[in-house]
Amino acid sequence: MSMTAHRLLELLRQVRSLDFTARSESDTGWNGRGSGNVEIESPLPDIVLFHESGQWQAEGQPGRVAFRNVYRWSVVDALTVRLEHLRLGRDQPVFLLDLAAGSDGIWQAAVPHLCVDDRYALRLTAEPAGLRAVWTIHGPKKQETLDYAYTF
Repeated sequence: MSMTAHRLLELLRQVRSLDFTARSESDTGWNGRGSGNVEIESPLPDIVLFHESGQWQAEGQPGRVAFRNVYRWSVVDALTVRLEHLRLGRDQPVFLLDLAAGSDGIWQAAVPHLCVDDRYALRLTAEPAGLRAVWTIHGPKKQETLDYAYTF
């Protein structure tokens, strides 16, 4: 049975931290690990904002780099959740994906996000300790996977 969009937002509201790995099969890509905190804001019942901040460490590179992102998750309908990046502010969201609930409990992008020649797809699953979000990015110069573990 599919998880409803409102149930997914309930789980998203519980997230407190993130860890991720980046792997690239292309010469121009990057590999490494990151970790950080997620501060949750829920301005309306059908919306959850992720304020992500943390540190990124590229393989073979000295030092860590700080990162900061804000994402908006919102209910579209009973089985669809929209994901937007708020890098330009709340009034200028960058649409990323609409995720549809599958009967197998996996949320997937109905249509990949296109950025120039690159296609971004997302699979989101619930796990006992949190959520796993796996991004795949394919394009002429990119063959990358970003594997996020969001922990409650």
